Amino acid sequence: MMLLFDLPVNEKSYRKNYTVFKKRLKKLGYLQMQESVYLKHIRNMATVTEEKRKIDEAAPEEGDVVLITLTMSQFQAMSVIRD
Repeated sequence: MMLLFDLPVNEKSYRKNYTVFKKRLKKLGYLQMQESVYLKHIRNMATVTEEKRKIDEAAPEEGDVVLITLTMSQFQAMSVIRD
């Protein structure tokens, strides 16, 4: 599962929400790939709904949060051009 987000940080309360959200993602087992791009391996489609619920609860009201579900073959087909 790939998670992308764009959260406002122009006010102190927004920065706090941003920090809390990032910490929550790490506790949920997400691996940070870029500043606002996280990945997590989900073993089967049955757990995707539960994972979406957890993210919905953790996401701040402000900003955008997007979840993309990838199959194992799609994930394995990704290429890293530069690391």
